[in-house]
Amino acid sequence: MRCVSILHCFPLLVALIMLIRIMHFPAILFATFVFLSPETVRSNMCKDVYDKKTTDDTKTDVDYYENIFAGETLYHGNRGWNELVLECNRKRDTKGDELVKIMTRNDYENIKKTLDDPNLNPVAVKGAYNYYGTVFTQQKYRYLLSKESGVWKMILPYIAEINEAVNDRVDFYMGTLSVSSPDFTPYDKGNHAWKLYEGSQYDEVSGNLVSGAKPIAETLCSTAIFKSGKEDKYNGKNNEKSYKRDRKNKHIVLGRIQYSYRKKISWQNGCRVDKDIDLYWKDASGTVHKYKPSDWIYENFIRVSEEYWSTPNNFELKILLKKD
Repeated sequence: MRCVSILHCFPLLVALIMLIRIMHFPAILFATFVFLSPETVRSNMCKDVYDKKTTDDTKTDVDYYENIFAGETLYHGNRGWNELVLECNRKRDTKGDELVKIMTRNDYENIKKTLDDPNLNPVAVKGAYNYYGTVFTQQKYRYLLSKESGVWKMILPYIAEINEAVNDRVDFYMGTLSVSSPDFTPYDKGNHAWKLYEGSQYDEVSGNLVSGAKPIAETLCSTAIFKSGKEDKYNGKNNEKSYKRDRKNKHIVLGRIQYSYRKKISWQNGCRVDKDIDLYWKDASGTVHKYKPSDWIYENFIRVSEEYWSTPNNFELKILLKKD
């Protein structure tokens, strides 16, 4: 199962008539790999659903999605979780109150039946999402929605910005280690720093990686290069003691970076590279492509997002990325 919730798999159901805001991608910046505390990325608009209780309107709302996709039970996910996500998002959406009325009141039934048509012309959907409870922090959302031969199609404009912890450097995630598990696991090696290779691992003649090629996690980031005169800054602040470091690891110019939260026995690891270095990536067909770090991040974001959210014969996502 690729999606945990029908609300995530089908964010567009009623957006056709400018109604639904179950899930969307607001025009916000995204980071490659920055050591942030959980509090820095948590929205506080939905505390009233922490008790896991939802309203009757929410239950009616979710009933509609389960009914309209009755044949797609594989993607329905957990009913309780769906209700929490929906109710929370309704509260964050500036159109939330309007959506609740349309989705739960009987006098709107004829409007909702429009969704049954196999072909629907493109409609531009606009609104704002309120993450932090003030008008000044609202995030706009925009997308184009249509339906062709029963397949929903969403074209999503996305403004992206790479958050550089240190100027002119890009950080890639390597994985989490701990006192009891000091080696990277196969799961860790699915992270970005294990998928990219630097120039010495690429053969220009063959256009392929060299035999036994090692990713940047094992070459560029096997050690750390410090700023001149700062080589001792993190003495006694490694591994499980890396919580003593600054989160940006600002004294490291290139290579391995680390951080541990609140004296935990596990620590996160990253790979810091120059923003202008050439990196190589092999796709599923075996073809090797050359990228600058930021270009790979952008293209990988689009590729993975479109593949993950799109469902055969049901929903197709297309992202139009604008770089800041």
